[in-house]
Amino acid sequence: MIIEQIDNIVSNKQENYIKIWYIKEVIQAHILAYIYSDAKFGTLIFYGGTAMRFCHNLDRLSEDLDFIGMNFYYQNELALGLQKYFSKHWLVCDFKHQKFRTTLKFRNLLRHFDLKFENSDDLYLKIEISDNFAFAHDYKEQFFPLNKYDLSIFIRSLSLADLMWTKLNAVLYRS
Repeated sequence: MIIEQIDNIVSNKQENYIKIWYIKEVIQAHILAYIYSDAKFGTLIFYGGTAMRFCHNLDRLSEDLDFIGMNFYYQNELALGLQKYFSKHWLVCDFKHQKFRTTLKFRNLLRHFDLKFENSDDLYLKIEISDNFAFAHDYKEQFFPLNKYDLSIFIRSLSLADLMWTKLNAVLYRS
């Protein structure tokens, strides 16, 4: 169960923000495992800061899971599938859509670990799926194995050079 995985990881951590960091990372890994276990969702290309952490061991927590999804029309189906996946692990997960972003809300998850984030017992994670990726038209896809938290995943992502380009582009052009 996911709660037991998290308990084992955070039990020896001192700082609350470090505990929350690991809780988010475990949940993110499970989201990736769900996405890349389904052929319909497995076409998504993982990029951004979180991809750099999972695929290239960048020592930084990024909040969002960013994907390239050309002609991806399954955002609601993905959210419903994640909701069902996490309910099997006794986690209550609600979601809200805004254009290309889905926000997942894990109700009272932090309370189990006697934690709060910004006075809330809830943990929030965002999934962003962009089909506007014209600025990186010659990107190179790669697959990265991830064996973490009792999960074995092949992540579809970008080369390190292309990931760095997307980060530079975000810094320069993000409004």
